[in-house]
Amino acid sequence: MIPTIHQILEIEKFFNEINIPTVVKLNRATTQTNAPRFAKENIELLKTNALKPVAAALCYERLQALKAAIIDPVKE
Repeated sequence: MIPTIHQILEIEKFFNEINIPTVVKLNRATTQTNAPRFAKENIELLKTNALKPVAAALCYERLQALKAAIIDPVKE
């Protein structure tokens, strides 16, 4: 699913309103080691509307996964 501008602005608002931890465990096998930069750069990419639809959908899904991991941290 290609994210709408509303969805992009909504996820941008979420990340702007929190203190993003530097290291976020996305699942048992994946850790994001610079989450603030990851969020910022991916939101900027989405806002430029320069990505192909498949890439935009994947970019948005990665941001959603980061958001979910921040809200409900992965338990060891």
